[in-house]
Amino acid sequence: MAWFVKIYLDTCSLQRPLDSKTQTRIILEAEAVLGLLSLVETSQVDLISSEVLLFETDRNPHLIRRQYALEALSKAGTFVVLNEQIEARARALIAESVDRREH
Repeated sequence: MAWFVKIYLDTCSLQRPLDSKTQTRIILEAEAVLGLLSLVETSQVDLISSEVLLFETDRNPHLIRRQYALEALSKAGTFVVLNEQIEARARALIAESVDRREH
């Protein structure tokens, strides 16, 4: 099967459909994620999963959220295994202040 579009949804994105719909922005983001997951289910796009996503998901203390994310990730057609090259790229991005969290 030829994939034309690949998407990688981070942990927060995967959880957005389960968030409280108290703000218009949250509603729109949730609908966007659901739309993308619908495209994954119909094989119109390829969802990418990774060791990092599984690690983060497994650490979620909320069973329903954890199960929801694992179900979505089970539909991924591509799985990225963490390796030294990816770790080096992450360190470089952090050094360039791409990571906005305080260290």
